[in-house]
Amino acid sequence: DGTGSTQNPFHVYNTPGAYTVILTVTTSDGCTNTITMPNYINVFANPVAEFAAGPQPTTILDPNICFTDQSVNADVWNWSFGDIANSSSTLTSPCFAYSDTGCFDIVLTVTTVNGCVDTVVHPICITPDYTMFIPNTFTPDGNGVNDVFIPKTSGIDLSTFEMWIFDRWGNMIYYTEDLTKGWDGKVQGHDNIAQIDTYVYKIRCKDYLDIKHQYIGHVNLIK
Repeated sequence: DGTGSTQNPFHVYNTPGAYTVILTVTTSDGCTNTITMPNYINVFANPVAEFAAGPQPTTILDPNICFTDQSVNADVWNWSFGDIANSSSTLTSPCFAYSDTGCFDIVLTVTTVNGCVDTVVHPICITPDYTMFIPNTFTPDGNGVNDVFIPKTSGIDLSTFEMWIFDRWGNMIYYTEDLTKGWDGKVQGHDNIAQIDTYVYKIRCKDYLDIKHQYIGHVNLIK
């Protein structure tokens, strides 16, 4: 795998295997001597850590994640599941049930019988279960109780939320893309509260599994 002509050469072996080293020395008079060391250098293959995880994405209702090892040249596996309890496993392809929502860094470290090591890290996410509760009445009278019409949700992708409010003639009187800013009863941001009546809402959003949801219904404004 190459030659050298210095007294103390340095050589990089790029391919795993056993290599025979041959040293030939020559005097200034041209006399030579050779020594052969069969299989003197052993280069071991490095492992490559890799894995797949599923189901992804998933919710807290299905929190059991199975990890499939895809490593090369691995003989020993050490998994860290990234939860608060610092759970781990030495199985080749383990499964783990998460007890809480969140995103977790999964660390797989593989080792060969010769002690060569590689590590890979991939995130997985457990999202809240999707729910949507929409009240049918609110009272924007300023007493601090039920003053704002706003849905109560979980498991929603906040960037996809939209809500429209229409009067009985189909005129849009309120719109928001901010789930924290419900309808306070005012028409197009004016100071006056809308009259007592039944109004139509339309709500659109996606959950963390990228499933679309739409709701159309009625809400009663009472003073």
